[in-house]
Amino acid sequence: MRSVLGNPRRLPGDLAWCQFISYLGDSYVFRLDRSLSISLAICFFSLAILMWFESAHASDQTFLGHSTADWAGQLSADNPLDRDAAVKALGVLRAVRELQVALAHDDPVIRYWAAVELGHIGQSGEMSALTTALGDDVPYVRIAAAEAMCRLGQPALGVPVLATLLEHPLNTVRLAAISSLESIGSQAIAVRDAIDRATGDSDRYVVRIATRLGQRLAAANGDGR
Repeated sequence: MRSVLGNPRRLPGDLAWCQFISYLGDSYVFRLDRSLSISLAICFFSLAILMWFESAHASDQTFLGHSTADWAGQLSADNPLDRDAAVKALGVLRAVRELQVALAHDDPVIRYWAAVELGHIGQSGEMSALTTALGDDVPYVRIAAAEAMCRLGQPALGVPVLATLLEHPLNTVRLAAISSLESIGSQAIAVRDAIDRATGDSDRYVVRIATRLGQRLAAANGDGR
């Protein structure tokens, strides 16, 4: 399948493209083994800047000159970065239905970003796809889905998932979980005991965020626990 990114037209006229490039950089690094050199990511950002000067901008119906259907079709591209671009474009286009479908994609990175985008869009409605994603095999997808649930007004479904993942054996998962709990603010108060336990984590970054979050929740609660 030919990438829809291969048809540049003119300079963008809004912030959507800048956000898009930032996302692609995040996605590129997300797919790398953490031990690989950051120079690879720098190369990607350099390429992204060159693309910025040649690519189209978003309108109400299209992004980079392509429709929602075009981007949804791009989710089946062979190149994983083309798929990453597609899921972000669907977020820019606020294509809730297509993002919900993407939550069942074979690629866990696509499932992750689909959940993130649904949370950012913040449009409540059919929750079954996100509810299913709360039980995804990949913990990062569960975290993204849980945070999205909280953003969509369903903290009773999302917060316990995040609290459970504070006990995960991988420190990177625990760090992602505590970061999501911090991002949802006062909704995290329901799992203060789990957050308190995280202040004794073996990872110093988890400890730092858990301590900061615990202090904020204590101040907000006055501290009546």
